Amino acid sequence: EVEEITDVDIAFFSKIEKNNMPISVEINSILEYGIRLKNKVQEQKSLTIVAELPENIDNSSIYSEILVEDVENECWIPEENIDINIEDNKVTIIVNLNPEQEKYVSIAAIVDKYVSREVKATVIVKDGEKETKFEDTKNALTPANIQIESKTYINNGEEIQNNSSVELDETDTITYEIKVSNKGETAEIIEFSTEISSFLEPISIEYRSTDENYNIVFDEENMINVFGITDKLLRQNEEGTLIVVAKLREHLEEMVVIENHFKVSGEYLEPVDVVLKNNVISSTIEEPSLPEDPDNPEQPGNPEQPGDPDNPEQPGNPEQPGDPDNPEQPGNPEQPGNPSNPEQPTNPNNPNQPENPNNPGGQEEKRFGMSGIAWLDENKNGAREESEARFENITVKLMSGETVKQQTKTNREGMYLFSDLERGEYIVVFEYNRNEYNLTEAEKVGVLQNVNSDVYEVNTDSGSLARTDKLTLNKDLSNIDIGLVKKGIFDLKITKGVSKITVQNNEGTSAINYNNQSLAKVEIPAKSFIGTSLIMEYNILIENIGEVPGYAYGIADIMPKGTEFASDLNPDWYEENGYLYNISLLQEEIKPGEVKTLKVVLIKNIQTDEAVNIINKAEIIETFNEELLQEKDLNNNISQAEIIITIKTGKAITYILLGMMVIAIIAAGTYTIRKKVL
Repeated sequence: EVEEITDVDIAFFSKIEKNNMPISVEINSILEYGIRLKNKVQEQKSLTIVAELPENIDNSSIYSEILVEDVENECWIPEENIDINIEDNKVTIIVNLNPEQEKYVSIAAIVDKYVSREVKATVIVKDGEKETKFEDTKNALTPANIQIESKTYINNGEEIQNNSSVELDETDTITYEIKVSNKGETAEIIEFSTEISSFLEPISIEYRSTDENYNIVFDEENMINVFGITDKLLRQNEEGTLIVVAKLREHLEEMVVIENHFKVSGEYLEPVDVVLKNNVISSTIEEPSLPEDPDNPEQPGNPEQPGDPDNPEQPGNPEQPGDPDNPEQPGNPEQPGNPSNPEQPTNPNNPNQPENPNNPGGQEEKRFGMSGIAWLDENKNGAREESEARFENITVKLMSGETVKQQTKTNREGMYLFSDLERGEYIVVFEYNRNEYNLTEAEKVGVLQNVNSDVYEVNTDSGSLARTDKLTLNKDLSNIDIGLVKKGIFDLKITKGVSKITVQNNEGTSAINYNNQSLAKVEIPAKSFIGTSLIMEYNILIENIGEVPGYAYGIADIMPKGTEFASDLNPDWYEENGYLYNISLLQEEIKPGEVKTLKVVLIKNIQTDEAVNIINKAEIIETFNEELLQEKDLNNNISQAEIIITIKTGKAITYILLGMMVIAIIAAGTYTIRKKVL
């Protein structure tokens, strides 16, 4: 058994909330763990906190801070430069406590997936060989349990089975009903993506639920076969119904398959494609019988044009009566033929002519539609989510080769539509604000096709294009989407401070800790001043204060005059022309909010009885980030620490010497290393 910590009072608590409301564990909720520490003894304590967070969190969202009690102002203030390490879902923090000091440690993360009905975390506080352990278990809600039912009706009454055959005329209506029920424990945001067969002409769309009744009636100007309905909330045990009413575009002489797709997706629901199809043909239209000619039983008459009674072989034609002198050439109201060429009665350029070789069978060529959405990929995961913003007024061009076939703009829902398209190959080109946005990763592995981005950056002779790959259009296409990410801020900051000074002289060896102060003062007795050796240890903190991960390819330290460099004390540094260089962070990505620490040690041997002022500068000389962004602020890429060494006389120190030193420093000026940013 491990001995528990007794020198420090430790309190632990945990909570979970969403939109500042306490809840059970669910997607996008925030888990927070707090550890309150109070040192009860008259000595400094260095504690290690190791937190194993649940597996269902987004590791990139982990955040931690240490709050220090400000007794005078009765508040808690954040501690700077905390020592923290995050690896996967494991967080390690070093907490230093002065005698009787109290601090509060907070660790938080966002839940991004379900694992089970229990969410477990373990937090261990260590003090050398002693430790105190806390285990936390919370209940997790199961995902929304979505059930989908579908039905098809004729003329709002007769239900027909899926895949069955049916006769329809242009006056008939066909109604599709998709009912979505939430039988789970959490609310769900539902999205419908609908593709109606090109044989049908949509009349109306309606969505019914407990909270709303949403209805669209189509007319000839806004008729589309591809459309979507988004952001429909379904609470526990609620249901919503999508109702689509349509009719035939034209009379069907032959049996065709009418196939419709109703895709249902949600925040927790994997997309489900409900396919409703039927074999459809129109009813046969019988021509009315004509009265016979009583004087000519072999020649049925035409009540409006009885024909030529003197020529029973020549029926009448009101628009083209034919040539009565040529009984072999009857009239034809639409195509009289060529009397000089009886073998060529037709016109091959007439698509209504069955013998047209360019259109066998005389059927009208099928037309198609294409649609998609422009959205802001706020979490940069390559997947379109309901909570993410949409872009309005993005220009979208449909290209066939070098020709722009159609051009449009996205609406306020971020949607665009191309309609009445011929079968063929196309690409879609998008124009967006490149100063503020980049493309999200296209067709990201693990992201479903109906919610991913389909757009790549392609370099052409005329410049860079945001475009899709070549698309083969032989059916209606939807979810040809573009995802954009906001360009982040790239900014690395360097901070140099004195961590420790070791003084060695004829009186012995002593060490002074400074906790990364930018100004450190050392007093040495006069009798030991000359001949004293100081080992000065500096910490150099490289912090990413921007929004984009990046790299510090090179760090330089300017050696103050009169100081010495010992390579055995500085294994990660090398000296060149009075400068010290460190490239140990070359392969280490620095995430936003992350801090990397370097250590450099210099030696100063005092050989005169004059006070010494040592200014040591460090600078980031080369940076890089994957988005190729320039740094926001180059001024914070250089930092300095100052050490003042004076003679201890036993009397009050006057400030005359210090004032003269400051004047000398200002007069001396500063210089920096030329900076390069990739």
